Parts: sequence; structure tokens; C-alpha cells
Amino acid sequence: MGSRNIHIDIVKGVGILLIVLGHNYMADHNAELKEVLFSFHVPLFFYCAGLFFKTERSFSSTALSKFQSLLKPYFITGVILAAGFVVLKNEPFVNSVAGLLYGTGDTLHWTPMWFLPHLFALTLVMWGLIRMSERLPDYPAMRMAPFVVLFGLYIFALKGTFPAEGLPFSLDLVFVSGLFFAAGYYTKHKALHFKPSWWMAGLALAIFAGTHIASDAFVDLNKRTYDSAFFNTVQAACGIYLVLCSASLLNAVPKIREGLAYVGAASLYILIFHYYIQIKAFGALDGRLPLMMAAFGSFAIGSAVPLLIYEAVKRRDTLTMVISMFRKRSTQ
Repeated sequence: MGSRNIHIDIVKGVGILLIVLGHNYMADHNAELKEVLFSFHVPLFFYCAGLFFKTERSFSSTALSKFQSLLKPYFITGVILAAGFVVLKNEPFVNSVAGLLYGTGDTLHWTPMWFLPHLFALTLVMWGLIRMSERLPDYPAMRMAPFVVLFGLYIFALKGTFPAEGLPFSLDLVFVSGLFFAAGYYTKHKALHFKPSWWMAGLALAIFAGTHIASDAFVDLNKRTYDSAFFNTVQAACGIYLVLCSASLLNAVPKIREGLAYVGAASLYILIFHYYIQIKAFGALDGRLPLMMAAFGSFAIGSAVPLLIYEAVKRRDTLTMVISMFRKRSTQ
């Protein structure tokens, strides 16, 4: 794992498996389960993105880095998909590319990929906003205040004023996702050196459960759904804290730690590929197995096959690196 933060990799591992579950038959046909999962699993990843954000990087360096890590796999996968839709469904290539360039869930063949261009755009927006917020007194609460104001501006004034499919790269959502990104940035020291408080975990669990019982408010950022500024935000905060605490417990079990950290490191590949693979797997298993077994089986396949793709790409990159090393030596 090198210099990776194992605890946060476990957090990402738990989070990405919850995203896969959120797109599974079990969640699609259980409103309560879907409400619980969607209340925090995507905000969790915006929070994690904020943990590793560095304001000391220049704008161009930040943009290039995020292009390589987010937009490069996004466009490569999208162009391959576009070519596939030309061959298999006779869909004009230009239509798929236009949807790819617009980059929202409604314009993409694989809906969960909306997250990648949005995180790219969000990171660049936050590069400026966080720099401005750091002119305020050095108290996290004060520096978070502008993001709370911008979040409120979206919820109470701007929501519903944008096109149904949103702005390109889901830029209309930056004041919502930015709140969680900023929270990650301003709590990074505590999160990266996390020490759980079990009384706070109990309180967070009680609030999380209580708010879900008290309200049916639902979150689906891709669909521009954020029913309650209070309930949904409190649920997201509690859910994120509970995942951080759960990761601390799982970190103590070597086999689970290694497995979930590996899944977390491969979360980008799972995000990209799980949706299509899980749908196809469920279609193949449904009717051959009892319904819930088909759902569990498709969840397992949708999580595991992207790991095989991740491993194949990783080994290819390793092979390319070794070959380039030998080439350099042979020319010396």
C-alpha cells in the first residue's frame, strides 16, 4: 500500500461497497434500505476527497493531477462505450460523445460515472473557494461558514432553477458537494489520525436512526434530490462518522483490513464498472436462483469483476514500467 492511509482506504472500501449495494435489486425494491444508503454514501466520497486536497498546489498542477486521475479514465471508458453503442445499438457516435462532454447522469450510458467529471470540476472550484476561506480567522467553524452559506443559497434559492439534467459536469451541485468536501478538508488532521469516540458513535447512531424514523427525506444528488437541508445533512454527517468508526474496528482484523483496503484502493474501478456488470449479472441469475440469492450473487459479481479489471490494469502498468526501465538501461 506504500504511503496510502490504510484507515481511509478501508473507509473507501466500505463506502464503495455501499454504493454497489445502493444500485442492487435489494435497494431498488426496499425503500428504507435505499433511503439509508443514499443518505450518506456519496457525501462520504466528497468528504474523503477533501481529506487529501492540498491548497499549496498551483491551479494548473491541481487540474493536471485531477485530469489524470479522474477525467482520463472517464473519457477512455466513455469513448469505448460510445464505440460499443455504435456497433451494438447503431447509436450515433456523436450523440454519445456529446453526452460524455456534458457529463451528467442523464447524458451518460453508465449513470454512476457522473461522479468523476463532477469531482474534477468540484476540486477546481474548491481550489479557489478554500483559498478565499483561509483568509478568515484560523478556526475550522469560521472557515466552514462560507460553505454553509453557499449550501443554504443552493437549497433555498437556486435548487430547481437549473435544467433538469443539471449543468455540465454537474456544476449546479458544487455548493452541496462542496459542503462535504470542505468538511473533509477542515477535519483532515482528525480524520487521517482518527481516534473514535464510542460515546459519540453511539450518539451519532441514535441521531442517524432517529432522523430516519422521523423523516422520509431522501437524497440522490444525481437526480438533484435533497429533500431536507436539516435531516439530510445531519444524516450524512452521522453516517460519515459511523463509517470512520466502523473502519477503525475493521482495521483491527488483519484479513478484513487487507481486503477492504484493497477494495478502497480500487474504488475508482468499482465505481466505473459495477453498474453495468451488476445489472447483467442479476439478469443472468434471476430465474436460475431464488430472488435474494440472485441479488446477493449480482452484488458479489458487480464488486469482484471490477477488481479483476483493476488488477489487470495495475499489472499492465507494472509491466510497462519494467519494460521502460530495461529500455533505459539498454540505451545507456
